[in-house]
Amino acid sequence: MSCGEIHDCTEIKGLSSDYVDGDLDSTQSGGISKHLQNCPPCLAFIDTLKATVSLLRMPQNRKAPSTLRAKIHKRLQGTS
Repeated sequence: MSCGEIHDCTEIKGLSSDYVDGDLDSTQSGGISKHLQNCPPCLAFIDTLKATVSLLRMPQNRKAPSTLRAKIHKRLQGTS
């Protein structure tokens, strides 16, 4: 890797978590950004990783809508 350029897709995937978390130095981050401009598969990989991380960071203490809970409760009562 020279001058911050990263050409190898395997290397991109290996650095992807650090890239998404913002843990790379500016040279590495810039090299990945440049690579992503010309590599749709790597861009799709990074976008999917970002979406996954975003979902995992969402609060998990949300309740199901009351109508769904009522339907589940009704079904459970009918099967016992």
